Amino acid sequence: MRKDLWRPLWTLSIPEGEHADAQGRHVFKKLREWRKLHETSWERPALLSLNHSKKEIERLEEQLRDRGGSKKENVYDVIKHKKKKLRVAAVLDQRANSVADLAAVLAAQEALGAKTLQQKNEEAKSRRAYQVQTMIDMAKEVEQGAIDEMDVHIEQLREQCAKPLSADDPAEVSKTPLRKQLVKVLARRKKMESASVYVERAKEELKEELKESKVQLSPEQQDARLREILPDFPTPSTIPKRGPSRARLEREKAPVFSTEGIVIKWANHLDAEFAESWPETINHQPMGFARNRAPHADQEPIMDVASSRQSRTQAGRGLVQASAEESSEMPQGEISEKTPGEISYNQGFNVARGEIVNAVKEAVARRASDRAAKLAAKAAVKPGKSAPAPAEQVSTA
Repeated sequence: MRKDLWRPLWTLSIPEGEHADAQGRHVFKKLREWRKLHETSWERPALLSLNHSKKEIERLEEQLRDRGGSKKENVYDVIKHKKKKLRVAAVLDQRANSVADLAAVLAAQEALGAKTLQQKNEEAKSRRAYQVQTMIDMAKEVEQGAIDEMDVHIEQLREQCAKPLSADDPAEVSKTPLRKQLVKVLARRKKMESASVYVERAKEELKEELKESKVQLSPEQQDARLREILPDFPTPSTIPKRGPSRARLEREKAPVFSTEGIVIKWANHLDAEFAESWPETINHQPMGFARNRAPHADQEPIMDVASSRQSRTQAGRGLVQASAEESSEMPQGEISEKTPGEISYNQGFNVARGEIVNAVKEAVARRASDRAAKLAAKAAVKPGKSAPAPAEQVSTA
């Protein structure tokens, strides 16, 4: 799009954080989807359904006769073109919609962030309670001799897996289920050993803590304190592609959206009134003067025309000074190896603009000279009159 055909309406700045990128992509996705809906489903303007009276049709016919040019179209073609312009204007008028969509997206993100955070906290609390209770139960099973029983069961499974299959016995089944069962039993045995170690360490830590503080706690209070001291089970090194473990991991990594610290800069503060309401944590700021490029989020707004012109002038001077320094750094007698395609965008734009201006000036001068020559020729030769004598002949006569 041409740079002189648009100017920024608003800019949205999301503070840096763990979920800032995901929140920015979500905002962009929703705004793009809703913009598509506005362009495809819009209310029909009332002027499109307005019927033209007989007097209006006569007036349009008179205008069509007086306008000159081609007469291939009739009055109804003119009305059709006007209605088409009205439809185009209705589709392109998205100023209020874009502001209202932004407010709705931010409000939805605020509600979704609060809901997601609450769900993650509740799930983490319930998962912590389940792990602690499982750890305590496994430690009790180890004290009751469950490890020895599991060792016997593991040896039996290994013997069954090592036994060769008999082709004559139809009752023989595949050993894949046995191997899977063996893996599960080994994993549970390792988990029970870890739970027993964790519980023993927590009990020793609790005894030392009570000994140092010299505070008497009831059995219920000791059990509650023991549950607080116990650590979590170590995270497995491999996560399956699907299943409850994978789903739990995705829920834990779900982004939590927040509107804290979000800044919206407006080219016109009155545009914010197109939205019915805004989240209270949104910070609205002026954008300042911006021609065809939105200012950077950390840039101070330029609020007067003089400062805007001065900043553009300084930018142009800095560009000229930088190019002069580059040319002065080149050794004398050495030709630059820089190709025309390596110049900056601003330099190329200025060169092209200068060439266009020079071409226009030459065309205007050529057209003026041709017009003057034609006028002189018409004045020199007129019908029924002879051409005037030269000035030298008149003076000698």
